[in-house]
Amino acid sequence: MKLLSKTFLLFIINLSICAKPFLVCYEDTNFFPYDAKDGKKQVLTPVIKTISEAVSNIGFEADFIRTSWSRCLKDIKDNKVDAILTSLWSKERDEIAVFPKKSPQQADSEYRILQANYKVYTLKNSSLKWDGKTFSGVKQGIGAPKNYVAAKMLQDMKLLKETNLKVKQSFELMIMGRLDAYIVLEEVGNIILRDFKERDSIKTLDKNFLEDFLYIPVSHKFNNEYPEKTQQFFKELAKAREKYMPNGLL
Repeated sequence: MKLLSKTFLLFIINLSICAKPFLVCYEDTNFFPYDAKDGKKQVLTPVIKTISEAVSNIGFEADFIRTSWSRCLKDIKDNKVDAILTSLWSKERDEIAVFPKKSPQQADSEYRILQANYKVYTLKNSSLKWDGKTFSGVKQGIGAPKNYVAAKMLQDMKLLKETNLKVKQSFELMIMGRLDAYIVLEEVGNIILRDFKERDSIKTLDKNFLEDFLYIPVSHKFNNEYPEKTQQFFKELAKAREKYMPNGLL
């Protein structure tokens, strides 16, 4: 009887010290810097280390899953995941997830995960121009990752050519003359361009298409259940970011 009581007590203690999973959804496309080895085991890149440490410091254990970006957005809206990696703030995104806020209509960049510079990739001999407000010289259309804020902006400009392709495939369309340009996060574009055979034919325009900050927003369900943990998570994220990425991804 005593042995049974001790066993039960150890079981209860183990349950109490086991951290609850914190489910983080991110895009399945093999984008730097959120890399996964063999599609299964997570490689501890600086971004993943930052999130994992922040999650651990609030008493949870980070569990990363990969799927389409559309599915990540749907899952956080439906409260099936606890956070998504990564997202710009927008009014639309603010409705489906909880961001660190400076004011009701402004995210707090102090608690960002990264600064985002979205570059315009085009051919070196292209006549395409971007002055920071409008494009000129568009013939075939401009691409961007599906369901990204950049794609929505291009759609509003009536310039989006929906390709639903990976970055490398979009570069290939540019070479074939079927796409004028592609807009993507600078780190992503550069890492893919590095191994692209015809990289010498591609350039980036001087002005960024979009400059903003990327966040790790949490679900409304998580925030409702753990409001204090949500705010603590954002603060721990900022601390871990300074530890692992003091100069961004440089």
